[in-house]
Amino acid sequence: MTFWRLVLVLLAALLVNFVFAGMVMPSDPALAGIGGLIAMPGLIAIGLVSLAAQVKRWHDLDRSGWMVLVSLVPIVGFLVNLICLGFLRGTAGANRFGEPEGVAPRAAAGSEPPLLASAALPDAPPPLPSRPRAPMSRGARWALIGGAVVLVLVPALGGLWWMLPGSGWSARKSWLMAKAGSATECYAMGLRCRKGADGFRADDAAAAKWFEVAARAYHTKAQYDLGVLYFYGLGVPADRDRAREWLDKAARSDYAPAMTLLGLMEEQDLPLSNVAFELWQKAAAAGDPWAESLLGSAYLARGNPLEGDENFVRALYWLETARRDGVETVGGLLRHVWANLPAERVEAVTEQVFARLERDSPEPVTPSETATNPEPPATAESTPSTAETPTAENNETPTPASSSEDDPAVALRADVLENVRALEDYTRISTLYAERSQADADWTGSDEGRAVGQYLQRMRTDAQSLRRSGEGDTVTLDYTIGGATHHLEGVRVADLASDADYRQFVVESIARNIVTAPRPLAVAAFLRAAEPKEGEEK
Repeated sequence: MTFWRLVLVLLAALLVNFVFAGMVMPSDPALAGIGGLIAMPGLIAIGLVSLAAQVKRWHDLDRSGWMVLVSLVPIVGFLVNLICLGFLRGTAGANRFGEPEGVAPRAAAGSEPPLLASAALPDAPPPLPSRPRAPMSRGARWALIGGAVVLVLVPALGGLWWMLPGSGWSARKSWLMAKAGSATECYAMGLRCRKGADGFRADDAAAAKWFEVAARAYHTKAQYDLGVLYFYGLGVPADRDRAREWLDKAARSDYAPAMTLLGLMEEQDLPLSNVAFELWQKAAAAGDPWAESLLGSAYLARGNPLEGDENFVRALYWLETARRDGVETVGGLLRHVWANLPAERVEAVTEQVFARLERDSPEPVTPSETATNPEPPATAESTPSTAETPTAENNETPTPASSSEDDPAVALRADVLENVRALEDYTRISTLYAERSQADADWTGSDEGRAVGQYLQRMRTDAQSLRRSGEGDTVTLDYTIGGATHHLEGVRVADLASDADYRQFVVESIARNIVTAPRPLAVAAFLRAAEPKEGEEK
């Protein structure tokens, strides 16, 4: 009992020592070792007292004090100490280490016995008889043993838990589960070793071992990360064959990053490889930003001016998508491509690229789809005047335009669109739009960029809205300006076919009406901001 009381006191002192050291320890992680220095004196004192108590208890069992060294044996030594010192009864009476505690030493042989207190003091009352101690019941004895085991085992197991690798409950639990064979926790441990997180130092070799355990248990991300380590030679010898093996397994599970890196290896082995191109297409469709950037570069390499702008448009679409998804390295390539785009191709390419980005699909956008783009909100400046506002009379459903080539409206649409694009106002706005798009790829997605783009698209749509009303030698040509219907009455059908000057007059009139109509406020502000300041060269 004396031993157990001392054990409890020492445990309490140990707890107080750690709490005090934690309270005064600096918060800076770099100075965390100072907490150990603060706790060290208390630990030394507690250790010395514990050592003395164990030696005394071994003496009580008539054993040498050197038996304390048995505790150095892992696990077994702890159990021997616990059972022998905590539960075995000491020697009854004196042993080679002396009398029991509280008992007077025996007289030496041949000496006279000491006088009793009653003999020395005859008037003293006789001593009271000692009260016999009641024996401990079996239940109380087992309760005492159980309590002692708990008091010893809980701190011991807590110490073992504290000695596990990592810092924090989740990291130590993850380590134990990984040791038990959990593929998910093996992968998590690999990530901790790669990053040097949660008390684990950065070690690519250790990460590779954890990843391999998880990869062999068919963990897709572990297969990819192990392939990356072999590809770059991080923590393991660089081995393209093993890298390809693990990346191929991850790619078979449709893991996009694995397909991206596998495609890069194919491209390195065989430039312009169709296998790499197909892998990047699948990975880009799954949303991998690096695959998007590589696919855009591949489309640039496959561009052929004789085959039109499709590869070029797709290249710009995927590069811009990659930039929006966080791949900042494509910014310089995008600026270079836009800057070297011929002026005559700027408008058509810009229209297709940003229409596809708006639709979030690399597939070509048909004219009917681009014509349905939303119009900018109506403002006081863009509202038609009273003379142009459609009335009940002019809102009547016009005669449907014939699809025949003889229909003068159908025949004039291409000429009107060509004249709209040739007028100075349209050309200036289109050029400024292209310059801003090239200088700042984010501008097209801003409110101002969308307003200007929609305004240019609206003028093109208005040029294609031409249709005929009425029959006979003279007809009315109907067209829209910003959603409001306008009419050109008394157009001579025969002269349109025979008189080139008359035809050009009609075309230019419609085109000029479309281009010079009041503009939305956002577009007007954009044009004012683009005007050269005083002293600047235009």
